[in-house]
Amino acid sequence: MGLRTALSCKLAQGDLTVVEDYNDLTETNFSDAVTSLSLQSSLFVDGFENDYLDSLVSGFEKIDFKPALLLHVYGMLIRSKLVLSLQAVRILEEKLCEDNRIVTDPRYELYHQNMLLDKSNLFKEFDPKKKELRGRLIPELPKKSIRHKLPMSRQDQ
Repeated sequence: MGLRTALSCKLAQGDLTVVEDYNDLTETNFSDAVTSLSLQSSLFVDGFENDYLDSLVSGFEKIDFKPALLLHVYGMLIRSKLVLSLQAVRILEEKLCEDNRIVTDPRYELYHQNMLLDKSNLFKEFDPKKKELRGRLIPELPKKSIRHKLPMSRQDQ
């Protein structure tokens, strides 16, 4: 649950980047990418152990590397940016969506992808088995209290 929340936070803040893979990186390309994309404090995550990426990252002080299965919340929170490979995304998806709630329906989009989305669907939950929106994710606001405010002094009466 904590890992899901931390990933959602990084995505909402715009601090999550997904790359195809790390195979084509050289030392000069990596250092140029770190400076141009402002990744001076970041965590790189690949699907499995990647010794080459680990050696690239070791030259930087505030850049770390973790395989996807060893990713933890604290490691994400101490770095400002998170860079995932596609293989890491697939592994995290399988790890975090054990209840088969992976949405593959092309009709379902995130709210920030299309700002003209119907606002009535905004706080609904998508059920992939039935392929429909259902329920409210945000509980109803509590009703106003029927008790009157008691006077604080004699002058309030």
